[in-house]
Amino acid sequence: PRARTTEMARGAASWGCLVVLFAAFSAEAQTKDLRKRWRTVRSEHFEVNYPEPLALVARRVLSVAERAHEKLRPLLGHQPRRRVQIVLNDDVDTANGNATPLPYNVIRLFVSAPEDLSVLSDFDDWLTILVTHEHAHILHLDNIGGLPRIVNHIFGKIWAPNLLQPRWIIEGIATYYESELSAGGRMRSSIYEMYMRMAVLENNVLHFDTLNNDTDYWLRGDIWYLYGSRFVQWLVDHYGEGVILEMVEWYGRRALPFSVNRMAKRLTGETFDTLYKMWIQDLQGHYGAIDAAVRSAGLVEGRRVTFTGERVRGLRFEDDEHLLYFASDGRSDPQIRRLDLGDGNRLERIVRSAGESYPTLHPNGDLYFESIDAHDVNVYRYYDHFRYDPKGPWKRERITRGLRARYPDLSPDGQSIVYVRNASSTQTLWIADLVDIEGTQKELVGSERFEQVYTPRFSPDGGKVAYSAWRKGGYRDVFVLDLRTGETERVTNDRALDTGPAWSPDGSRLYFSSDRTGIANIYAWELASGEITQVTNLVAGAYTPAPSPDGTQLAYIGYTSRGYDIYLLELGAKATWPARDYVDDRPPPSESDSLLSARS
Repeated sequence: PRARTTEMARGAASWGCLVVLFAAFSAEAQTKDLRKRWRTVRSEHFEVNYPEPLALVARRVLSVAERAHEKLRPLLGHQPRRRVQIVLNDDVDTANGNATPLPYNVIRLFVSAPEDLSVLSDFDDWLTILVTHEHAHILHLDNIGGLPRIVNHIFGKIWAPNLLQPRWIIEGIATYYESELSAGGRMRSSIYEMYMRMAVLENNVLHFDTLNNDTDYWLRGDIWYLYGSRFVQWLVDHYGEGVILEMVEWYGRRALPFSVNRMAKRLTGETFDTLYKMWIQDLQGHYGAIDAAVRSAGLVEGRRVTFTGERVRGLRFEDDEHLLYFASDGRSDPQIRRLDLGDGNRLERIVRSAGESYPTLHPNGDLYFESIDAHDVNVYRYYDHFRYDPKGPWKRERITRGLRARYPDLSPDGQSIVYVRNASSTQTLWIADLVDIEGTQKELVGSERFEQVYTPRFSPDGGKVAYSAWRKGGYRDVFVLDLRTGETERVTNDRALDTGPAWSPDGSRLYFSSDRTGIANIYAWELASGEITQVTNLVAGAYTPAPSPDGTQLAYIGYTSRGYDIYLLELGAKATWPARDYVDDRPPPSESDSLLSARS
């Protein structure tokens, strides 16, 4: 198979799934902030270089990097000759990173945590998974032997044969280890599992030659991580953990590139083409059994009302006949749309938005949302609040600058706004008067360092705020804050992904999505009794519930192998049943609290 020689020659073993956004807002495309004061902390195997506001993040990164190295070194059979350089950056509200061995070993990290429904959102400790993935790249790609090693000794480090392996091998190995050495990661992600499951069940699996090349198919940049990690897992299951080390060392000595099928034949007795077909056959049996089990329990799913696919976020009703949401379908600009349910599901573009956006509506008809924009003369790319006035002369107006504010929601009277702020790898919950957000804002719930908050929602009476939050140990739960008393009630308490809370119109029920069974479904929590019931039962998954104002319908974001779309469920037409308890079969969470002694 042909490798991606153009990108590999650049030595960029990219990590995150947000490839398009990263390209648009990468640090290289921005003006540098020359006012920053850079510092360095060192350990035995790493140097972490960071701007001064990230001192605590740098020490955490140094700690988890040493732990990652201790675990990865024997598995990948390599010890770099010099300290690996790690560069931290908080100039962009994007979770990403990359690693390269040329001309020296360097890892570059954006320290922001993943977005609400990112495929990266399943983590027991975000920095542990991020650093483990990138350092796996370093130990893989820096493993150089034979003639290439001699050439590098003479001319300097200019040749790394493993960079010319197909992308699915490079990303597959690193993605496999990010989960193997933690209690989270994309191998355990129910979202990633949904992607693979639906591709198999809907007979939309990529051909092996497509996997080895650039592709414009959905999942775009995620394809190499998704297919590669699960194919590597299958190889390990059938040929043992040592097959990864053999692949790394064998190819790392090759002076002649593009011999991956010869490598597979030598190590397993079969070519990768044959092994890939065997793997897909196993998946068909595995996912076929899951499909049969769900259907035997009785499908409860809504009617599909959009067919654009790709990415949908921030779903909510404008009125009983109209839905607002963010869409990025690969065919038009990322934008907030209106879906008219009463006019043949007609779609209307409202306003463009850079980055994923969660719209909220003011009683006067103005639309509020977040969007990425330049801050401080194009130095930073941060999320800020925007207003769209359909009757105004300018219509789209930026109302904060450099606030790093996400997931806005307006109070029922339109006086207040709740939102999430991001800084130094931590997200916190805030509230402010809408007329002067930056002048009146105050923190509602204090997050501990490296904790994250998502998607706050006012109750219909304005007295409570529901939100989803990540806490230490990999707990992604739903909480309800009473604004009058300041007391917080924890609705869920487990290591399932509990996301996207939304109130029923009368405030008696809170809907949310949970993957407690391995498949994300919509659940409802009754405030009076505390009982949690399951509302949908799907083969794919359901996210971001949105009840209609009259309480008769529930919209949610569902999935097919072509991407996300909107579904509409008639409430009351289907029975609900008590939610099953979450069964925690994950390993203990990463040791995220210990800090390695470091010197500046």
